[in-house]
Amino acid sequence: PPAYAAGGPAEALTFGSRANDLSAKSELYGEERVTFQLHHRYIITQVKSGMLVIDQQAAHERVLYEKYLAALAEKNGTAQQLLFPQTLTLNAPDFQLVMEMEEEIRTLGFVFDLPANPVDPSGRHTLVVHGIPADVPDASGQDLLEGLIEQFKRHQSELRLERRDNVARSLAKRSALKPGGRLSLTEMNTLIDQLFASSNPHYAPNGNPTLVTMNLDKIAGLFNKK
Repeated sequence: PPAYAAGGPAEALTFGSRANDLSAKSELYGEERVTFQLHHRYIITQVKSGMLVIDQQAAHERVLYEKYLAALAEKNGTAQQLLFPQTLTLNAPDFQLVMEMEEEIRTLGFVFDLPANPVDPSGRHTLVVHGIPADVPDASGQDLLEGLIEQFKRHQSELRLERRDNVARSLAKRSALKPGGRLSLTEMNTLIDQLFASSNPHYAPNGNPTLVTMNLDKIAGLFNKK
């Protein structure tokens, strides 16, 4: 399946001009940029000093996290309409949590409403999901919102994040590329450019590294060369 939603991978995020700065790219990559995917998990790209190994999931989380934070600050998230509305049934605490973060998740692109009788005889609450954030490909609205709730609760108990930051982190975690996702060359290069245009390209929102550098001297040492 495609790694990016409608609009395609060329629809780059705009975190600054660095991603489009050709001289900066030349300084990083040299005259020739060689990029390929390893086991559908990592992106390998040549740089002047040697090569970068990029964790595609961690890199995508960083890119999405900053995009979602910007959308929340500027209130300009976009939605994609689901082909068919999806019904989500929640227990009372989870429903209350959705109501608490309703403004944030609607801003990011979730579109949902409450049926005429939102509470069933067992006390569970119902939402009808009509749309999800535009940059989430091939996702079920039900699964995405349920995953967002679970991730939000985990962050809430472990990190005690401010709500806006928690929503952005949680949705980035649930929306990011997963291991096994096949990427085209254009998609890989776009993700790399978006990563280096972010404010902290070396780390995912959870602090895990997004990339490691192997310089030519280190590679030569592996072959007992000086």
